[in-house]
Amino acid sequence: MVIRTEEAKPETRKNMRGGCGEVRIRHALSKEQYPPHFRLFAPLVLEQGCGIGAHTHENEAEAFY
Repeated sequence: MVIRTEEAKPETRKNMRGGCGEVRIRHALSKEQYPPHFRLFAPLVLEQGCGIGAHTHENEAEAFY
């Protein structure tokens, strides 16, 4: 499978999971294409000072880079 950057769906989340600032996400796959129990598979960009709030995972996984 080839996933081209220009085909990835961009999204910006403010205060992701209670964190501060913005997180830019480029969804490489649609949720229907995720492996079982995945909730996120995408590159994330966080500027200096931004963060994702503390959270737990039960019976699910995330892959980001």
